Amino acid sequence: MNRRAPAIAAVVGVAVLALVVVLVISPSERQQSDPGRELIGNVAPALTGTTLTGDRFDIDEHRGQWVLVKAHLYREKMMALVRALKQVATEEQVIAYRRRRPYIHFGPVEVQPAKQDVLGAWTLGEPRHLYLTPVALVLLAGDRIKRLIPLEAVQQVSAIRRIDQPKAPGLVRFEADGKPLAFALQPHEAFAAALAEAAKRTLEDPVQWQRKKKKGETIALEDEDL
Repeated sequence: MNRRAPAIAAVVGVAVLALVVVLVISPSERQQSDPGRELIGNVAPALTGTTLTGDRFDIDEHRGQWVLVKAHLYREKMMALVRALKQVATEEQVIAYRRRRPYIHFGPVEVQPAKQDVLGAWTLGEPRHLYLTPVALVLLAGDRIKRLIPLEAVQQVSAIRRIDQPKAPGLVRFEADGKPLAFALQPHEAFAAALAEAAKRTLEDPVQWQRKKKKGETIALEDEDL
């Protein structure tokens, strides 16, 4: 069977979420015009299992959708997975998942890009999805990764209500690399709070690094667990 469901894979457990390995691409790939092209069109790995509620899960039943999969493993198996993922993870991913927990994830949530005219009225674009990870804010358009925004580039996050349409969904507004962006979505205040906190954490050193700095020890990526 052809499994074309784009998959966002996330492992929730002792130390790491595997999402970053599948979804967040390397810095060199981010500069290319279509950062999602390496993923789109490829067959998703076979994935079946039993959910926490006892229901059967099969990724084949979610073709054409973005799928968030949370896998719970015993410590030894989780640590084995962590070490395997570490071989392919970028340095940014490793550092992000060593910062303090709980890790911040939000979505994927449906949004509409928004632009404000000189009179203060907002015009909304075609629906998209946003997914917030500890590494980046990911903009999804259909079955494509439209844009990856590193959290280090996110500033001035705010949640605002629409004065032109008070009953309409609110907006999340922020700057990315100095350029303003805004999205309309239903849980706009919760998403803005999560985005602001996730962006702030990029300024923090991982917990283990803080301890080593206090002791005057050398920091090395290769000798630590995620």
